This record gives sequence, structure tokens and C-alpha cells, in this order.
Amino acid sequence: MGGVSSWIEQGFAPLSNEHKKYLKTRGVDSKTSVSFFTWEPPRSACPCPRFTASFGVTGRRIRGNLVTPIYSPRGILIGMEARSFNPDGSKKVLQYRTDQAQ
Repeated sequence: MGGVSSWIEQGFAPLSNEHKKYLKTRGVDSKTSVSFFTWEPPRSACPCPRFTASFGVTGRRIRGNLVTPIYSPRGILIGMEARSFNPDGSKKVLQYRTDQAQ
């Protein structure tokens, strides 16, 4: 598969120390079946206009967010959830779904 799913996967960077600490406080360890990443915008523009309208051409608006990929039962990436943490302790969760999820 290619297109937007492959492009999104390019933005999945190893977890930041901040995100590792947060996940540990939530009871998540290395044995969990859910994947987590820190978003680092790819160098190229996203091929999906819906994504770019929400997050910027390369996803810069969610840079450094904790990202959880969303996969179909067949293992195809169909979206993601991006979570930001504010200094006041509040959180903001944004979601994106590919056309395959629609």
C-alpha cells in the first residue's frame, strides 16, 4: 500500500522521554499491544488535502504530539490519534482517518 498511509508512517518517530514518562504513569509498558510514537513531520508534503487542512502540509501543527496509529483488522493503517499536553495539565486529542477508513 502507498499513498497517505505510507506518508503518515514516515512521521512516526521513537517516543520522546516525556511521552515515555506519561505512558508509564498510565500503566503502559513495553508489553502492550498498542503502538505509540512521537510525531515528527516528514520532509515531503502530505498527499491528502484533508490532513493538510487540519495539521499543515507536513503535519507541523502536531509536531511532538504523542501519536497512536489506528489499524484495520487486516493490519492496514487507517488513521491516527494525536495527543498534545499543555503546561497547565490539559490535553488535546486530534484524530485523522484515511479514505480507507471512511
